[in-house]
Amino acid sequence: MNLTIHDLTEPQKRIYYTQMIYNGSCMYNIGGHVVIHGKINEKVLIKAICGFINAHDSFAIRLIEIDGVVKQYFTDDIISDVDIEFKDFSFYESPEEMF
Repeated sequence: MNLTIHDLTEPQKRIYYTQMIYNGSCMYNIGGHVVIHGKINEKVLIKAICGFINAHDSFAIRLIEIDGVVKQYFTDDIISDVDIEFKDFSFYESPEEMF
């Protein structure tokens, strides 16, 4: 495998080192939820999520440490399956409350 290794940008370094200091923190993660009404075809949903991941370079960035310095490279790995935990709250009397 022939990798092109790049330095982290200054903003990437700040995020990386902050994450190392506050290990386990989710301060740089963006969360949310989606409400889908109706039946869900999990295979089609997973295929769509994988397609989205594969179409955006930001998901291809990998970090590597070389001589104590964190660097980055882009992987060309294609994601074809992801492990998604589905939670169905629709059978509860108050689904939003249970969520």
